Amino acid sequence: MSGTPAGTPMNVPNPHNRALESIAVIGCSRLARELATLASFNSLKVFLYCETEQLADEAMADIQQELDFKVSRWTISNAESKALIARIHAKTEFDPSHNVSLAFDCSGYSGDERAQFVSSLDEAFDPSVVIACNLSGTTLADAVKLAKRPERFVGVRFMPPVWKADVVETFTVEKTSGAAYDFLRTFIEKVGMNPHLLEDVAGNVSARVFSALFIETVKIIEQQNIEPAAADELIKDLFGMRFGPLEMADRIGLDNVRDWCERIAEAHGREDLRPPKLLEDLVDRMSLGLDCGRGFHSYDDSDKRG
Repeated sequence: MSGTPAGTPMNVPNPHNRALESIAVIGCSRLARELATLASFNSLKVFLYCETEQLADEAMADIQQELDFKVSRWTISNAESKALIARIHAKTEFDPSHNVSLAFDCSGYSGDERAQFVSSLDEAFDPSVVIACNLSGTTLADAVKLAKRPERFVGVRFMPPVWKADVVETFTVEKTSGAAYDFLRTFIEKVGMNPHLLEDVAGNVSARVFSALFIETVKIIEQQNIEPAAADELIKDLFGMRFGPLEMADRIGLDNVRDWCERIAEAHGREDLRPPKLLEDLVDRMSLGLDCGRGFHSYDDSDKRG
């Protein structure tokens, strides 16, 4: 599962001949911030692209708070923290002079909006840059359908918290070049993860399995009058999980989880995977999870670390 798939073009000329020294991360979500920090921890220069100056400032403040927490827990030294933050640069506009060789689209768009945004990235970045789209319920084929250079696109799926992950799912389309995929794999292995190459289908393994477990957990707390904390604790103990499905949903972002469920249900004809009413109610109330301080659980700043 972790090699280059049969049928992946290997004879495409390799434009991706830059050294892996700096990357771009597009978006300011928790996952984007964690990915930027992980890359910096592995000595890469990171350009974190945010929509506004305010979002850029907030993202850098959140990253600094996370690093301060790690220093307080003796996970890293103060000197390492300063070096890490110095390698991350929050920006609001793409600039060719940043000279990145790999870009991660963590924007969170879906459907036609995602395809349009990916097309804009294709236009904005130099043709030599490999672009990796972080996917959930969307396929890579749908995401790149408007791109003029599909050969440089690859798909990934990181599950939070990125710092603790050992594996990452990867995807290609028919026109993805072997060179582009190999470049992504170089990054994944550099940051200490194992890439698993899967077919490009909506949700694939992690998102589909998580969605099913999450929805069943929501049904249990609705039908059996169990508190969310108790349900999460029970499932963690039973299956040896770091986080229960409800807390994991809070960490992903409940609006994102709702989108996952909708798209996976639609793609696979699974009405039982439609977003449950309790999830819809929380999203409508803007109780979106960890970053907002409240979702299925309530959180303070100490909960947001690690």
